[in-house]
Amino acid sequence: MYPVMLLEQRDEPFNDDKYVFEVKFDGIRAIYAYTNNKVELFTRHGTNITKRFPEISVTQHVMKECVLDGELIVYNPQTLRDDFSLVMNRFSLTNADKIKFAVLEYPSTFVVFDVLEIEGKSLVEKPLFQRKNILEDLVVKSANVQFATSIRGEGEVLFEAVKEQRMEGIVAKAINSNYLPGRRSSNGEWIKIINHVFRQTYIFGIRKGEYGVYIARDIGGAIKPIGCIEVGISPKVRLEIHKRIQGTIISESPNALYVEPKVKILVKAREELENGNLRIPLFDSFLD
Repeated sequence: MYPVMLLEQRDEPFNDDKYVFEVKFDGIRAIYAYTNNKVELFTRHGTNITKRFPEISVTQHVMKECVLDGELIVYNPQTLRDDFSLVMNRFSLTNADKIKFAVLEYPSTFVVFDVLEIEGKSLVEKPLFQRKNILEDLVVKSANVQFATSIRGEGEVLFEAVKEQRMEGIVAKAINSNYLPGRRSSNGEWIKIINHVFRQTYIFGIRKGEYGVYIARDIGGAIKPIGCIEVGISPKVRLEIHKRIQGTIISESPNALYVEPKVKILVKAREELENGNLRIPLFDSFLD
């Protein structure tokens, strides 16, 4: 099983004819491996999920034995958009009867964007545009398998369309880039640009141990917790937070410090969930 190539991140979309741009779907990164007359499906971490997604783990999706890289998604029947919570519900199922029911109720789709091997021959050192050409003749499109549509050069246009549809973001891929198994792009080979949602929030606590910042929103005069910022807080920002919460401490436990919600910060996140919580919130800036 090939370890997946990881993406670097930028904040703003761009145009460049040396790149193709694709929609970034909100699902589970997966490797489809049809080798030795059998199909197996793996997550980016190497977990075998073949039996959890039986509608994907069949040979009919391709013309030859191959290894594909893509994203497992589930469309929400109400919004008609890819829904991360639904695909994670599918991922969590291990009972065979529940999986059979879920295949009918919430079928998954494998969005294919790369081919890493064909009939035992590695393609990772071939440039992206060649791998894309091979992919078009290899994959059989169906209700459960689709291509990641690529647009040459026009990243800004695609990003605006993604924002209108409230999708996760876009990916920019250099047309001459090789596939780097198990490595993160660092020279602009593959770049993700996330369509973040921004929310004004208040700090109401600090998690000890594995550091985190508890955040809340003022909704109708009531303070509602909406998540915890767990990553991306620099030492400089951490020091400033602790400076600003001095004198506002309400209570303390072995695991957390709770404060009056007076320090206002702007937070960006992948998604605002139906319950109002933020998915993967990140610190953006102080607001007071």
